[in-house]
Amino acid sequence: MELKKFKEKGISFDFESDMVNATDMARSFKGKHVADFMRLKATQEYINVLKSDMGIPITIVKRGGTGQGTWMYKFLAYEFASWLSPKFKLFVYKVFDNHLQKQLQKLEAEKMDLKRENKVLDYGLTQEIKNNKKYDTWHTGFH
Repeated sequence: MELKKFKEKGISFDFESDMVNATDMARSFKGKHVADFMRLKATQEYINVLKSDMGIPITIVKRGGTGQGTWMYKFLAYEFASWLSPKFKLFVYKVFDNHLQKQLQKLEAEKMDLKRENKVLDYGLTQEIKNNKKYDTWHTGFH
């Protein structure tokens, strides 16, 4: 879980599950509450579409302990952020986009590491084959 700041307020992002703490999101906006957004007909319709399409929990309510509040899957969080403010929507998009860019860079680095390891293995295997051919020729006398 990572904490990102918007208007000096911390917002929790769980990038493993692509969830955002909506309660944290709403704290930066007076008079705007998660429950009000969730009651909107358009929100309920969108949640139903997400549930049927994604097959994963779209909202989770955590009570007590760390990370308490209403958590939303990122697609719903984008809509909630838009409802809160256009500037905030851009902030949320950028947070997820930056995370995805970091993941891509990490995967590219891992890919390069694997390519290097494969070259080393290929070289080692080639040497082993050459050594075995020399061994077979010496033992059998066949060329």
